[in-house]
Amino acid sequence: MNPSSHRDSEPVVPAATSNEMKLTISHDIYISIAAHCESDLPNEACGLLISSRSSLAVERFIPIPNRHPQPRHSFSFDPMAWTSAIYELDRLGQKVIGYYHSHPSTPAIPSVYDAAGLPGSGSALMLILSFASPIPEARAYQLTRGAYPDTILSEINLIID
Repeated sequence: MNPSSHRDSEPVVPAATSNEMKLTISHDIYISIAAHCESDLPNEACGLLISSRSSLAVERFIPIPNRHPQPRHSFSFDPMAWTSAIYELDRLGQKVIGYYHSHPSTPAIPSVYDAAGLPGSGSALMLILSFASPIPEARAYQLTRGAYPDTILSEINLIID
């Protein structure tokens, strides 16, 4: 992944939920991510989902400041914080398994800009927290990009334990 920038409009219709894949987050980590996102309202918040194992179990998260010029509808990772996080992960033997961001006023559905912000090929996991209603909604997706412009969005199971 590289620092990305996008807007939270124009939802992309995701494919059916993939029952084969699941993103697991502890209740405490989920509450902390939601608190980070809520504290940045009315702006979008963003960050990294981290694991040291080959599984899709989030062990911790790293908030990355949103430096987009229009932060209410878009996010862009702060380059210095991004670089610092990658060096820290390398030193600790951990890896980015995905990223999270908030949608302050739209559903937890990826926008075309969410998909466009991915690297040129490969896949990434995305956790989106929506604050469009009084109770935040969280959904997880696997985004797989082939040759431009082919992007496949699959909602995956989100397990908060």
